[in-house]
Amino acid sequence: MLDKERIRAMVKLSFYEQGKGKDYLRISGYFKKDYVSFNTLLTGLWVTVGFVLIAGVYGMMEIENILAELSMETFIALVREVVIVYLVVLIVFCVISSLVHRQRHKRAKRHVKNYYRDLGHLEKITAKEKV
Repeated sequence: MLDKERIRAMVKLSFYEQGKGKDYLRISGYFKKDYVSFNTLLTGLWVTVGFVLIAGVYGMMEIENILAELSMETFIALVREVVIVYLVVLIVFCVISSLVHRQRHKRAKRHVKNYYRDLGHLEKITAKEKV
């Protein structure tokens, strides 16, 4: 005989596994430090790529002005400014990324905890039916 409560629990768990639970289960499979570190590293990599592209485009646009005023002192000052701006942008994005991914991991753990609770409830229902 089919138990409505068991079927409801199975459908609820199935929808969870196919929806948001898919991401939450993947995220919660990592240790928090590993998940945050990996995603912060990826953020740093993409910030670097973006900064190089933006600086390159800006440098191409201003190449005439840069070459007209180019001397060793202005070149060193220009490089120093670019490096400082890059480091500030990199640090800001990495800190934000770290905070965001820490929260995502925390949320995923909380949701997966509820998922396992519901799974345990389904297991009890199934065990009760077998008796």
